[in-house]
Amino acid sequence: MYLGTASLRIVNAVPERYNLTLFVNDTSKTPTPLNFADSSTNQNVNAGTSLIYTKASGNVVYRSDLTFLFLPKENYTVFIAGKISKDSISYISFKDSLNTPTQGKAKVRFINTSYNSSSLDALFSSRATDSVYNYGNIGFRAGSNYLEFKPGSYYIKVKQTGGETVLVNKTAIDIKAGKIYTLWAKGLINGGPTFNIDIGILNDN
Repeated sequence: MYLGTASLRIVNAVPERYNLTLFVNDTSKTPTPLNFADSSTNQNVNAGTSLIYTKASGNVVYRSDLTFLFLPKENYTVFIAGKISKDSISYISFKDSLNTPTQGKAKVRFINTSYNSSSLDALFSSRATDSVYNYGNIGFRAGSNYLEFKPGSYYIKVKQTGGETVLVNKTAIDIKAGKIYTLWAKGLINGGPTFNIDIGILNDN
């Protein structure tokens, strides 16, 4: 028997044109349905084992029901991922660490929700130094631990593990001291203008 509540943030990582609503024990935890790459505000959920499921544009998604254990006082981010059109929806869940970073530092983790990527490498660099921080071999539905970063503006390149082709090349990602971030690979390799692979940024605190 668990007492108390947990906190839940939901992200739509399904690279398709659906508005998604996630339910916990038949209660919607997405007050506004989420388009691709949208995230909810943090929602309180009762601690303990709950039934979760997803509706897409108002209809329950096939095989989206799952039992999930919420531990009291924990913070969770759940990515709804996969492809609904292929009956391959999945939930990618992580506990969020809200412990304050070391004085003068930030914390950053990297999560891969890109459905057709087998494994990704993310390389961070500053204007002066290449490969300041690296996340390697992050498979679909997997994520890294948090790393501490010095504050500053960073470039990020994302490649398939072992590959040379740069899939994502982003500039001027601003990392601030005292902040905690989740960077997540979203979309599809060769996903076209709407769903091409990119990097999303979530503020964890």
